[in-house]
Amino acid sequence: MIYQTQPSYAAHPDYPGRPGVWLQHDRIELPKVEFYLSDSPRLLLTRGYHANFQGQHEVAEQVLDIYEKHSVTRLFVLAGYGVGEGEVCCAATDPELVDELKKHGIGTGYEGPFIGFSGLVLGLAKLRGIKGICLFGRSQPNLEDPESPDPRAAGKVLEKLADILELNLDLTRLEKTQVDQAEPTVVGS
Repeated sequence: MIYQTQPSYAAHPDYPGRPGVWLQHDRIELPKVEFYLSDSPRLLLTRGYHANFQGQHEVAEQVLDIYEKHSVTRLFVLAGYGVGEGEVCCAATDPELVDELKKHGIGTGYEGPFIGFSGLVLGLAKLRGIKGICLFGRSQPNLEDPESPDPRAAGKVLEKLADILELNLDLTRLEKTQVDQAEPTVVGS
């Protein structure tokens, strides 16, 4: 979505409590949350996470400060889940939002904890009067790279989000990732 809506880079605030780093190949990165602002359609896209449990609450509050600065009234969190029914299910801060999602064929198939940074942002948003929806995609964990998103689940969630927001998203690139991951790889000779 970030690439298709062609938003401008809006912010990358300095966050407290960063004891760990993300290692990938030859790179070291600090946990971060990035914001991208799109004018058409009007969206504030947020990407990233904050892995330090001691600083999560403070960072989540700063994220919500940015949402309030940009007059965000409705928040969509996209997440994965491993148990429950259906390809995509939802949770929401208000019962009327759940009713709205049912019109799009999305039920509440998951019950249980929603831990981590995304769950915290959704819960704190409710306390600030920001309506929130989470779309959960049934995910198959990647044991070799547990932080890597499941492209099939991501595609299902993005299809539902596009329907709800009446967006025209091209998911071809994501579908290609699904095919590439499904093909067996032979290593060695």
